[in-house]
Amino acid sequence: MKSPKITKLVQETKQTVRLTNATARLMEMKSVHYKTGNRDIPFNIDLTVATVWATQNQIADLYGRDKATIREHIKNLYSEGELVSSSVERKFLSTAADGKTYEVAHYSLPLILAVGFRIKSPEAVEFRRWANEILQGYLQDGYALNEKRLRSDPAAADSLAKRLRAIRAEEKHLFASIRDFFKEASVDYDPLSPTCKSFYAVVQVSCCRFDGHPVKLIPPCARTQQG
Repeated sequence: MKSPKITKLVQETKQTVRLTNATARLMEMKSVHYKTGNRDIPFNIDLTVATVWATQNQIADLYGRDKATIREHIKNLYSEGELVSSSVERKFLSTAADGKTYEVAHYSLPLILAVGFRIKSPEAVEFRRWANEILQGYLQDGYALNEKRLRSDPAAADSLAKRLRAIRAEEKHLFASIRDFFKEASVDYDPLSPTCKSFYAVVQVSCCRFDGHPVKLIPPCARTQQG
């Protein structure tokens, strides 16, 4: 029979591992800012389960209410059976301003919206639209653009253009390395073998520039034949 101390230690260890794993997952999420009026609120986008995570403070900022009001609505949502805490709430480790690490509850999109509708905030409808657009953009394309802001904010459009140019510059270096690889490989493998041709074909199909156009690679067999 395990002693109470050992049992407690095992439980604490499991809790630490669970929190560490959850926090690692939080660090992998996308941080996206929701801007409305004079407010700029960051939210974590979790693509693994297609949702948004927010703390009570973030929900309070979103709807312009104090934290106590948000906490009370969350409590009622659970007690009335509208939502189940295990489905919409996760705890992540967070470092506070004092430098200490605390467990902080985060809530997913269904709860964020449910609180907004209980408050009767028109912001809930707008936030749901924004969140769905952001999630859809990331899930389909791997990124999301605020088209409305890009049209009205030249500085934001210029910043995006600079980032795209940087990505394309990096692509040039990447594809140059791939070409060098094929050049080196041509002296080690039979360029006419089915295996070599098949490998080259797979890589050729995979190599597309950021704009979707294929990158022309010279296969070892062609280089050998050219002489």
